[in-house]
Amino acid sequence: MIKACSDPLVFSTELRPNRSATRQAVTWFTICAAAVMFPVALIFGLIGASPVFGFMGLELVALISLAHHHHLKTEPGLMHYF
Repeated sequence: MIKACSDPLVFSTELRPNRSATRQAVTWFTICAAAVMFPVALIFGLIGASPVFGFMGLELVALISLAHHHHLKTEPGLMHYF
């Protein structure tokens, strides 16, 4: 014999974005990336490969903006599905 459940909610779950990095970790990542990329670009610029400096700067700006955008996009509240 099957007994009916009086509670209409059978399954409930709470979904959160998979994010292991905090805002401070993302900031430190971008600072470390800039600390590595700037001297490399400066060295290449000093030996005569000046376009490397500009492209490395564009790459750094893209990396920073994508890292912060991704972190902000996964930050909003919890999603509930029933």
